[in-house]
Amino acid sequence: KLTNIELSVAEARNLPEFEPLFDVIIINSVSQYFPDMTYLTEVLDALRSRLAPDEVIYMGDVRNYCLLETFHASVQSARAPQLTNNELLPRIAKAVQDEPELNVNPCFFHNYAKKTGLTPRIEPRRGRHATEMNKYRYDVTLSRRPECSDDDLPALNWQDWGDGNWTFEKLADHLRSGTNAAFSFTCVPHGLLIEDLRRRDELYAMDAQSTPSNGVIPEELRELAAECGYTVSFNCSDHPHGYYDMVLSTAGSPHPANLFSTLARRSFLSEPSAYGNNPGARLKKVHLANLIKEAL
Repeated sequence: KLTNIELSVAEARNLPEFEPLFDVIIINSVSQYFPDMTYLTEVLDALRSRLAPDEVIYMGDVRNYCLLETFHASVQSARAPQLTNNELLPRIAKAVQDEPELNVNPCFFHNYAKKTGLTPRIEPRRGRHATEMNKYRYDVTLSRRPECSDDDLPALNWQDWGDGNWTFEKLADHLRSGTNAAFSFTCVPHGLLIEDLRRRDELYAMDAQSTPSNGVIPEELRELAAECGYTVSFNCSDHPHGYYDMVLSTAGSPHPANLFSTLARRSFLSEPSAYGNNPGARLKKVHLANLIKEAL
């Protein structure tokens, strides 16, 4: 029998007072049910006031707004394989418009952390199978732990993964060779997304050269790093292909949480201010339409 558990029911942005403050606050697979970005911000503000110094907020399974169109292109193609591309495109557009769950741009968390003095870590989900969760969601840790100053951060020579013609096999050869070099990459294609990206580009008649020919599954990189005695850290970007950044080093201590701070102001979107969709507005319209029907 457990006697040290206290349960409370409250709106996420209007929590009761607790004593003492929390060391870890976990919001796992919940944010997609928030109505809009304003509500998400208010929830995070409320949680910050309940967080002990030097501790963390963990938000798991956040749906990626930057991949929303790719996601629905994949779903609609699988549901109606007999339809032509021109027949599928309106279905995809409607599905994106009517998306009932909140999807969040990873850059939102970088900007929120900067405004509130927190340190973000935004990483691809753990897992090697091509599920919706592993392809289209990410995990976020917001920490109050002290950052390293820019002078104390390790010197990183960022390489674009594609420009350097890197592959998993090429990286594995370098790590297994016994070199103590650190590796820092931007724009690494997510291996679980490649087929969905190709299908999306076929639908929209996009330049095939813009689609990565191969990618790397983050979980396989974690396993490779552990095998070779490396520490690996990831950062999800707002790239519409779902690219991520990563750093590998042989340092014995964990990487500082603000390791990717120099990339925080980068954006790949034409409208970087778009931090998420607004499912609550659609639900209000549906509710209003139902009330009108009932009144007629």
